[in-house]
Amino acid sequence: CLCDVGFYDRYGIGTCVPGLTIADCSILDPKAVAVEEGQSTDVLSGAVSIPGETDQAGQAVGVQAQVGYGPDASDPSGGLWIWTDATYAHDDSGQDVYGGRILADQPVNQMETFDFAFRFSGDGGGSWSYCDGTAGAYLPSDAGQLVVGDFACPPDDQYEPDDTRLTAHSINEGIIDDAKICTNNDDWYKISVPTGHSFLATLDFLGLVGDIDLALYDRSNFLVDSSTGTGNHEAVGLPIAAGGDYYLRVYGSQGFYLLDVDIDPPQDVCHFASDCPDAAPICDQRTCRRCQISDDCAPLVCNFESGTCVECVSSSDCPQGYACQNAICTLFGSHEYPADNLAMVIPDNDASGIQSVLTLNDDMPISKLYVSIDITHAWTGDLVVTLISPIGTTVVLHNRSGGSTSNLVGTYGMDLFADGPGSLDDFVEESTVGNWTLKVSDEGLGVQGQLNAWTLIVIP
Repeated sequence: CLCDVGFYDRYGIGTCVPGLTIADCSILDPKAVAVEEGQSTDVLSGAVSIPGETDQAGQAVGVQAQVGYGPDASDPSGGLWIWTDATYAHDDSGQDVYGGRILADQPVNQMETFDFAFRFSGDGGGSWSYCDGTAGAYLPSDAGQLVVGDFACPPDDQYEPDDTRLTAHSINEGIIDDAKICTNNDDWYKISVPTGHSFLATLDFLGLVGDIDLALYDRSNFLVDSSTGTGNHEAVGLPIAAGGDYYLRVYGSQGFYLLDVDIDPPQDVCHFASDCPDAAPICDQRTCRRCQISDDCAPLVCNFESGTCVECVSSSDCPQGYACQNAICTLFGSHEYPADNLAMVIPDNDASGIQSVLTLNDDMPISKLYVSIDITHAWTGDLVVTLISPIGTTVVLHNRSGGSTSNLVGTYGMDLFADGPGSLDDFVEESTVGNWTLKVSDEGLGVQGQLNAWTLIVIP
């Protein structure tokens, strides 16, 4: 039947009913993918929220979903995008999740980057809501990233054959800046470390999309340290080596990478702000430097004359959107919930770790969440720190990154960033009420640590 504007035949029985109102929608991970020209991507996922519909079990009736791609930074409602139907997959926390594939059939010159997005309709395709990688209105800057091109594995580099531990390429300390790796084709390196000396290896992935990881083994093939974050930087090492040959394994996505190996690394090599001295408190590109803008020091402020981070005196000292409270810059409208009864010992080399539970009685929706943390540990590369919400959403804040750096102190969402899997945005629109659990485990042999404090900072 033909329906008036705003109505459609939802049930396919010739009866016109009002269209459904899309409250929100977004792309789910992965939000960046690469595909060969002429091939289809793996399944991409998008979620839609319709009050009274998607919060019921099963698929909401009358919803149409599509995934599509178009030119970088373009309007998805224009005529340059190509759309493909997506299908219902499952329910997830009051949302319906849909999946679909993109066929990258647009000709490209070697390699080209496109935007991709989902769109949903609740009125039979009469109108569409477009979805980027965040909640709220669609922004081209938050669209998914689709890289189309020739992704054949790069030719062997000069360090081959190094695909196994037995054929590992021998290296000395220094920088390798021309190495290449292929998926399912590991690179191995061997380095001799003198007894009693410290050792640090850092890896920077230079690929546009994808992720590679780094692991360290001793001569008995025992896994000494590993770094498996989802960012482009990994680090492994030893505070005191037993001496002899050690093996580095580089593995994951194909692409180019830089490997930096240091024996007795200088003290100014950093991974977190807590690694740096007060005189140069900012960790930038693994080097400690003086602060340059107030945002460098949040929740403190930058003294531009000394280049150090200091306490605020008035709200005018703080960045826009912050107020000076108890000598630190605090977000307007934020609510802080510190955990009690801590000083909890983190057992060494025990994946079960410890759990601290913070019970919140306030019931408010989360629009932004920050997590302040204070952990004493001599080897942050051993630590895994995970936050679990009352409904079970799980985000790994720290995932064995940092190598031999000591102590984990700062605020995730400000001066620290979640390693993943997951991000703090995963908690957006959840309620604060219930039990929040912070799990901390030490998953490498060495020393135990201590969870001193942690605080949830909520902006409703």
